[in-house]
Amino acid sequence: MATAKKLSSGAWRCLVYSHTDADGKRKYKSFTASTKKEAEFLAASFASGRKEEVKSILTLDSAINAYIDAKSNILSPSTQAGYRIIQRNAIDKIKNEQLSSLASGIKIQKQINENALKYSPKSIRNQVALISAVMTFNGIKMPEIAMPPKRPANVPVPTMDDIKAIMKAVHGTDIECQILLAITCGLRQSEICALTVDDVQIPYIHIHGAKVRSESGEYVYKDTPKSQAGNRTVLMPDMLCELMQKKCAGNKKRFIFDKSQHAVLKRFKRIQEQNGIYPYSVHSLRHAFAALLCANGVPDKYIMEMGGWSSSHVLQKVYQYVFDEQVTEQKKKINEAVFEKMQHEMQQKS
Repeated sequence: MATAKKLSSGAWRCLVYSHTDADGKRKYKSFTASTKKEAEFLAASFASGRKEEVKSILTLDSAINAYIDAKSNILSPSTQAGYRIIQRNAIDKIKNEQLSSLASGIKIQKQINENALKYSPKSIRNQVALISAVMTFNGIKMPEIAMPPKRPANVPVPTMDDIKAIMKAVHGTDIECQILLAITCGLRQSEICALTVDDVQIPYIHIHGAKVRSESGEYVYKDTPKSQAGNRTVLMPDMLCELMQKKCAGNKKRFIFDKSQHAVLKRFKRIQEQNGIYPYSVHSLRHAFAALLCANGVPDKYIMEMGGWSSSHVLQKVYQYVFDEQVTEQKKKINEAVFEKMQHEMQQKS
């Protein structure tokens, strides 16, 4: 009987012979479970020919372990970390239920109803998506689950005056480059942290990788962007070119910036507080970048290319903002050109 071994994630994995391929290589089936006993039991059941029984007795918790294990070289570290968070915190009522008992959807729906009181609609969708992927992976149809309504994106976007104040406040600080990369080039925090000297060829900067949180909570480098659209080359403004040139000169480290995303955000919040500026996130500066381009009439296709957005749908639904003062200015023009003129004509006729 095969013996299970403990993985770094804390789960147990047991390998059992499956078949020999056309090249004469022995192939093994992997069974990952929350306990050593369960992993070995699943492997033994498979070895004895009870394949369908294995599916029916597999718990959701163990099925998630097996799913992540099977796709460990495909899923990004941040995606795996997100799955583990859901596994630990969001499925406590059903994690030990057998997959076959979840097929009706009743138990899943009860869990989701409870979660809706403490999680955002987006988090709920992520939880259901994981459960669905795991069940489908095991050949079980995912039941229809009622979901809470989506909330409109509500990300505060800095006004033009705020942007000027932010740029003045970070001038000469240790995070000036990072903040300008977000405001003037639309880079994500994960992309900024992953920049190397070789990526900078003044006046251009090449974005192709990212630093993301792993399952252990540490930041790790991955050499592919969030989407294929994220692989791009951006033209920097002169003020940023000069700063980046100084940063790169004589820099022999792997990455240009030492500070983690969390450290940059913490420093940025402190600077804003000290200068009486609303505490925007670094990511909101990326929104401001899109808003600036949009407000200046740049077509969507170019905003998408410069910001690394994969579709106009994402851009329009989440990032295509306009500044409050510009909205007010446009409304004033409409009032003067249409409504006040209309009122004036009505008064003349009367």
